[in-house]
Amino acid sequence: MKPLVKNNLCDDAYNSIIGYITSSGLKQGEKIPSESQLMKMLNVGRNTIRGALSRLTAIGLIESKQGEGYFLRDVNVSIFLNSLIPVLLYSSGDLIALTEFRIGVESQAAALAAINADEDDINEMNKHLQLAQKNIDNEQMFAKCDMDFHLAVAKASKNIILYQLFAIIKTLYTIWLVDFVANHGKEKSDHFHNEVFNAICNKDSQKASHYMNSHLQDVLRKVKIDAKSEK
Repeated sequence: MKPLVKNNLCDDAYNSIIGYITSSGLKQGEKIPSESQLMKMLNVGRNTIRGALSRLTAIGLIESKQGEGYFLRDVNVSIFLNSLIPVLLYSSGDLIALTEFRIGVESQAAALAAINADEDDINEMNKHLQLAQKNIDNEQMFAKCDMDFHLAVAKASKNIILYQLFAIIKTLYTIWLVDFVANHGKEKSDHFHNEVFNAICNKDSQKASHYMNSHLQDVLRKVKIDAKSEK
């Protein structure tokens, strides 16, 4: 997580901790970072962290154990996603923020997919890669296949939160992606997708995460270029 510098620190801390929980692969009953650790990670005061943790406790995402800290509960996915959807919709026009969010979430999803993907998952990912190749000259179809591949990776992670979260992101991202691939080309994305896929097939979680991270860092770089040109 990055240190926070925005005005509404409690909201920002709340959203950042949610992002951390989603991308870290924490399981039910596992402990989240302590108040002191979160203060250092986010560069905010104890009152800000306690306010954010109180909100997360109120929605049922975490629970406090006296003298031990905060632990991830048996997550009610609908409650969790309903709390996050407004954040994503509010940020949907901020492609830099949304892409930064994708980096953490999808890198973790790729790592988990390398561990958990079954034969059906592999076949589904391969299907979308092949369709992308067949539609390399069709921006609209390529964009759809691109996001379908990412969704298949999230599905293969076997983490229901990551999967449903990316289904929301896919909806926000796909329309924009058509113009993006027209402006920046498709070959580099296609290359990274194949590297991620090969790593998942080889059950190499470190490489799967690395290539997904590299892919989305490249996307982020281009998003920033586009943002500057629009000013």
